[in-house]
Amino acid sequence: MTTSTPMWHAKVLYSKMPYQGERDFTPVSLFPSGALIMGVPSSLGVKDVREFIELSRNKPSAYGTYGAGSWPHMVIQDLNDRAAAKLTPVHYRGETPMWVDASTGQVQAAMGSFLGINNYLGKGSIRAIAAIGNLRCPKLPQLPTFLEQGFSAPVYGLEGWIPFVAPAATPQDIVIKMAEAIQEASETARMTAIRDAFAIPNKPTPLEESRKRWKEESAVWIDIAAKLGIKLD
Repeated sequence: MTTSTPMWHAKVLYSKMPYQGERDFTPVSLFPSGALIMGVPSSLGVKDVREFIELSRNKPSAYGTYGAGSWPHMVIQDLNDRAAAKLTPVHYRGETPMWVDASTGQVQAAMGSFLGINNYLGKGSIRAIAAIGNLRCPKLPQLPTFLEQGFSAPVYGLEGWIPFVAPAATPQDIVIKMAEAIQEASETARMTAIRDAFAIPNKPTPLEESRKRWKEESAVWIDIAAKLGIKLD
């Protein structure tokens, strides 16, 4: 079980890989990771993404991500390429130091999980200006998505996944049993509470849906990474 980056993006992020996600693994279930939230220091005075982009054109800005080649990194590249923003990515080792720097204005924007940003929203030091994905964040229902703000490139409409995979040669009866166990577990009170804490509105996908979305969406992720030209080696 891992994030989507090692499964899909790594194919183009690195020149040499000892494995290929779509060849060497088979999906069992895709766990949704919840919407990512773009936040800016409240002192910046911007209320939406377009205001932030306009600000960056006049004053080049630093944009925090939780890792090179991550989904937020791809968003920065797209905003620079399509919207003529002037954003420099600053890659952190995880969300905690990133949000600390965003809250104090060391970086002018950042993107990460609801759980990571929520404490700073409560303190008023960070303002949320957009959510990524097709669905609004259930904990921030008033916050519009990038799509609702007019950003229609594929990178803004995808959903982040944490794929649960098995080796490609795993017998199908074993794959089916694992998939059924995941669906059963997803209905428990404990899993419901975890989804609520992380502001995740949907459940892990059943086996057939997992296979369909794995095939369709992995190609989109790989294409985005390739077109943006991000390389990590």
